[in-house]
Amino acid sequence: MKAGDIELEAMDKHFPPIEGEIGYYDGSLMLHESHVIDLNKYKSAIVDTNDHTRVGCHYSMSYRTNMNRNKLCIGKITKIHKITMNGFTISYDSYVYHKGDELNRQKDKSNLENQTLLTERKQSWEILGKNTDDESKR
Repeated sequence: MKAGDIELEAMDKHFPPIEGEIGYYDGSLMLHESHVIDLNKYKSAIVDTNDHTRVGCHYSMSYRTNMNRNKLCIGKITKIHKITMNGFTISYDSYVYHKGDELNRQKDKSNLENQTLLTERKQSWEILGKNTDDESKR
């Protein structure tokens, strides 16, 4: 395995895990008494796979990769129950709902900004004494 392969593998890791992808449990990321881990950076999920029921998962990938002592392939993810990130544990359905709501707010904000820009442009043309309808016919 080359250094480039490791970089590509790091880019292919998805959190929260994606249903239908291969789930991985990484023991080096797990909380232990001897580890000092920033809980605001700690991420994990509880998933069902085709091999296990309600098992911990740290990330998913679209393909199987080489295993080592700490990394364990847990199978193809069939359902995601809970995720833990930023120090909180929430149900995956709540996460998806709030993420969708956030995306809709961003979309609405973007649409509002675009509408504001169009209105300002139209007003500036009117101030200059030009008819915007004439300009659009060119």
